[in-house]
Amino acid sequence: MAAPALGPRILFAANVERGQYGVFLATADALLRSNAGVELHFASFPSLEKEVRAISDEAILATNGAAKPITFHPLRGQTHAEAVLARNTEKYGQGSSVPPLAFSQPLNASTTMTTTRDLCTYLLGWDGPGFMHVYDSFSDIIKAVTPHLIVVDVLLSPGISAAWNSGIQFSYLSPNSIKDFAATYQPLAMLWKWPALMSGYSYPVPWYQKPLNMFHYLHMVYQILREPGLAKTKRHVEEKTGKPMRSLINTGNSLPDNARIFVGSLPELDFPLKSHPRIVPCGPIISEASPISESDPKLASWLTNGPTIYVNLGSLFKLKEDRAVELAKGLNMAIDQLERKTPDGPYMQVLWKLKKDGHYDATGPKSRIRAAFDDKMDSDRVRIVDWLDSPPLAVLQGGNIACSVHHGGASSYNEAILAGVPHVVLPFWTDCYEYANRVEFLGIGRRGARKHQPVFEATELSEVLVEVINGKQSQTMKQRSLELAHLCKQNGSGPEIAAQGIVKLATEGAAEAAKGTPQ
Repeated sequence: MAAPALGPRILFAANVERGQYGVFLATADALLRSNAGVELHFASFPSLEKEVRAISDEAILATNGAAKPITFHPLRGQTHAEAVLARNTEKYGQGSSVPPLAFSQPLNASTTMTTTRDLCTYLLGWDGPGFMHVYDSFSDIIKAVTPHLIVVDVLLSPGISAAWNSGIQFSYLSPNSIKDFAATYQPLAMLWKWPALMSGYSYPVPWYQKPLNMFHYLHMVYQILREPGLAKTKRHVEEKTGKPMRSLINTGNSLPDNARIFVGSLPELDFPLKSHPRIVPCGPIISEASPISESDPKLASWLTNGPTIYVNLGSLFKLKEDRAVELAKGLNMAIDQLERKTPDGPYMQVLWKLKKDGHYDATGPKSRIRAAFDDKMDSDRVRIVDWLDSPPLAVLQGGNIACSVHHGGASSYNEAILAGVPHVVLPFWTDCYEYANRVEFLGIGRRGARKHQPVFEATELSEVLVEVINGKQSQTMKQRSLELAHLCKQNGSGPEIAAQGIVKLATEGAAEAAKGTPQ
């Protein structure tokens, strides 16, 4: 029987943390613009409704009213971040939004063990009652919408359980790498082939670190099986639902055959590995950005003045004043060295999106940061802002960015990849070292802090910046970065690939529903 005349109903479910919901908004936008008949529903916590509405309105405008508006469904209960902080006040601190202290400690075996234990709690998020509050809310939404396909955020554990128990076909959508999911299907290779989570080991793992790498993976499995908070939540959920609790950390090979994992990466952007048929590499799932000349003409004009180092350490990491001053010193030293190497070349610039930890002056006449840049802020060669009107991708694609200094998050990595810009990675947290290692393995940049990791030091940072921008391997890094950007362009739009794969699954589900057969 042919698919029903009406388009399929799809239900998205995402957290409100930017690193997670960004791929959902990008995919929703692509889906509406190219599949006018689709009925899209979006479940999340109330704070995300405004952004979902904006995506919906823009798509309707772009399609001259052909696209159907997104129906937003607010979830009850704590967000993932609220749940994690409520359970771990002693580790995170009141009102904090950053990982526990252990995540920013110098790397060693003890740090890896501690952060692996903490990661289990973080990935699950909720305690038993909190889990059930969100679970019941999402279950009610599923019953009201009766979707043909549910697409869930991998960190929305109650949503995963509710989708699984509904009997409706579901899939995952994630900004993460292929390796993050493929490794679970290759348990023996996990032990020795890829760096253990939170270890910071390079790829390939050196022979002398392989025994400890194996230990860390086995310790992680032990924590998943025995971590007290996880076990307590699991018991509570299973008592209430009468079914196994499902989450990212305990699904693996047990996923239904028709489930798919849409990831924001490509094999060429990851470590060498064998993937799995249910993993769908889409390429970076980031919405296409309008040219910066349109979104911020003044900034676009300023960027033409000279090669610019773009510093953006993500949406969560905040710098205390002393750390910001040290970073400023490193940037200033790098500029001076680069200009001595090419005295006839254009002046270097810095564009720095700074999130402060505490109250301090970053730009005023008595600012320590301003002093660290000598007179470069006076001559408008350094701009420090807390907000930019243009998205990071638009800035990076502005045409004059010499390198991207970022923290090693998936989004920051993918934005620089799409722009063809070399990276300098400052992995402040233990879970960010993997992308720093990918950058070095692929030959598209360097880690900016190694001697005292994760604490960066001005002299070392300046040396790395000079190496990436005008060192012996800089041209090779630039060329390789451009090649990967071209590869992504040839592969096609990540959001569109994800959208088409999701629509295909939903259409098949709708056709089966029309026959009156189970999905």
